[in-house]
Amino acid sequence: MIDAGKVELANQIEHVSQTQGDGLGYDIKSFYPNGSLKYIEVKTTWGHGNLPFFLSQNEMKFSKENKNQYVLVRVYDLPRNGHVPGKFYEIKGDLSQQLDISPQTYVARFDKGAKK
Repeated sequence: MIDAGKVELANQIEHVSQTQGDGLGYDIKSFYPNGSLKYIEVKTTWGHGNLPFFLSQNEMKFSKENKNQYVLVRVYDLPRNGHVPGKFYEIKGDLSQQLDISPQTYVARFDKGAKK
């Protein structure tokens, strides 16, 4: 943002997963140079960029509802020693339309009438 001459927007970027918690469906509230909102979700790995990664149901839903403003940044090949930067690519929009998604976890609860 600063490189684009948008210091006022750069000052409004927020790492919401730290300031508001990790349940919003994205990690960073940012902006495009035109001032429109940009929601960034970051997924990282030490391995190569094609390794499977986990998405929450909330992240999937948020990407669908905000497809024009949503960007997943996939950071990979992170060094274990911290000396060489990793690599990254972006996936923009509704993730369900661009990735092969399969459920891996479920929430289980008792029905109201079930015996415990």
